[in-house]
Amino acid sequence: MSIKKVLFIFIYFISGLICGFIGIYYFDQLIDLSSFNNYLYVIFLLLLFVYSALFLHLIIHECGHCLFGCLTGYQFISIRFGHFMFIKENEHLHIKKYSLAGTAGQCLLAPPDNDENFPYILYNLGGVLLNIITTFISWMMLLICSSYLCKIFLIIFICMGLFTACINGIPLQTSHIANDGYNALCLKRNKHARKAFWTQMKINEYMSQGYRLKDMPENLFVMPLKEDMQNALCYTVAIFCENRFMDQHQFENAQELIYELFENIPHIMGIYKHFLINDLIYLYILHNQQHEITQLMDKEHMKIRKTMKKNPSFIRTQYAYELSFGYYEKAQKCLNDFQKLKNSYPYPSDIQSEQELIEIIKNKD
Repeated sequence: MSIKKVLFIFIYFISGLICGFIGIYYFDQLIDLSSFNNYLYVIFLLLLFVYSALFLHLIIHECGHCLFGCLTGYQFISIRFGHFMFIKENEHLHIKKYSLAGTAGQCLLAPPDNDENFPYILYNLGGVLLNIITTFISWMMLLICSSYLCKIFLIIFICMGLFTACINGIPLQTSHIANDGYNALCLKRNKHARKAFWTQMKINEYMSQGYRLKDMPENLFVMPLKEDMQNALCYTVAIFCENRFMDQHQFENAQELIYELFENIPHIMGIYKHFLINDLIYLYILHNQQHEITQLMDKEHMKIRKTMKKNPSFIRTQYAYELSFGYYEKAQKCLNDFQKLKNSYPYPSDIQSEQELIEIIKNKD
């Protein structure tokens, strides 16, 4: 285990310990803790305060990305808190539902036009900065606060603010995701990573405008150099290239690229890896290679499939799987789930693409 991961575990532990001790200390001034029922009530309130403070800091964090991004020339596309996404469509704000395993929130902005010399530090670290700013304001409020209950919440809010700033600001890449600090560091050190980051944001901008991957400018889908493929920001562009092959129904090219990515990038971050596996399972079914599927659908992938069960590409592959093995009732349920998803999903272009892939499997043979 790396020193940074040990540090993160230590931060988790210390944050919880401080919240618990301080909460119990102040509650002891308010409530008789010798009563078991009162003690349970205090534990409930502490947990409520901790989760409320964490959720507030999640909102503050994503708003920080949005604020500092817009101040440095970016344009608003969407912001997501948990499953709820606020997305701009035709100059109006709409509420949609979207989730991505490994992320509690996300702010997507359209980048400035200059793809070689654009600001990236404040956009990436804006969430951490706003967490720190609101934590400082809360500390100032704590100094003048007289209510014990308010003090307890402010102390917990301060602890969770420092916790959120640390886990997002200290550069770290796990098997599932790279945090803001890690991305900012990569962008500062690597001009190819900056180009890839800009490209991803531009693709997201086109998607928010209703474009399908196959209809976007071809110069956005240039495979990174092999020596850059170890960088997550760079290989994400390669994954977009694979997604585009799927949208173009160039299935042989998509399958070859998936093999190439798995061969050249042994440590693809979790969610990207499982999106590729999901496409590969579909392609195996399409090419009557069902015997190849078993080794892909291991415990880790099945866990991801469960968390992504409302994602259209995972529903598409699940439908293909159920249909190919003769589970017709389950296949119909997948179609029903897909229909329900249409109105709430933020990217209609994805729905169109996945609908075509479903029809291909439905009409296969």
